[in-house]
Amino acid sequence: MLKTMASDPILEALFELRFTSSNPATSSIILGCLSSSHLGDRYTKTERLAAADIPLVVRRSDKAFSHQPEFRLRAEDNSSISIGSNSLSMNVTAPYIGGEKFLESIYEVLEKLISLKLGLVVERVAFRYINLVEPDTDYESDFDAIKFQGNLMGLDLKQQDTFLQVNLKEDDIYHVIKVSNQTEARNNQTMKAITGLLLDIDTYRTEKLTEFWSNYKNILAELRASEREVFETIMERKALERYK
Repeated sequence: MLKTMASDPILEALFELRFTSSNPATSSIILGCLSSSHLGDRYTKTERLAAADIPLVVRRSDKAFSHQPEFRLRAEDNSSISIGSNSLSMNVTAPYIGGEKFLESIYEVLEKLISLKLGLVVERVAFRYINLVEPDTDYESDFDAIKFQGNLMGLDLKQQDTFLQVNLKEDDIYHVIKVSNQTEARNNQTMKAITGLLLDIDTYRTEKLTEFWSNYKNILAELRASEREVFETIMERKALERYK
């Protein structure tokens, strides 16, 4: 497995924690804790989101709203923390800061949650990586970057505008893999439009989380390693070599 990559195709990396809480002020308490800590020096901008205006009883009873964030803390760089009554997520957009630094920033926030002693019961923990793999000069299709063969009604799906979703389960870890070709995105630094293969991998666990708070580092490391293994297994060797 690749431990480091000199460059990467990552457009956005996300971490999400979903939980239940008996305290109706959970989101406000977490927001206050993070804002008043040294993290407030980095995440200097606070946004109140639309979900904050929906009554808590509605949000908890309707799955469409139950994990929606109510507040967002933004840093001057490309990262943010989103906070809800039943969820917390962190994301960074390109340029990616690297897996180890991303984990360190997550650990820092989780340690703050532990210190609050809110009795949060974790239901789901996830990493999601959204990649855009630019085509090589000798590619006939964006799909040449990955191990894929597809035919429908006699049509070669590699030569069509194709969107795929595959759901996998490995032991107690789930993967939702979405792939689409001819996808356009914009580089956050240069603002230049880039086109290629979108590879979106959402890796999560909903089981064996009763000991999450005492074992979160091992759980997160295992999830991230599982996502990286899926990424490397999907990619063709030549395409993967570009990121070593």
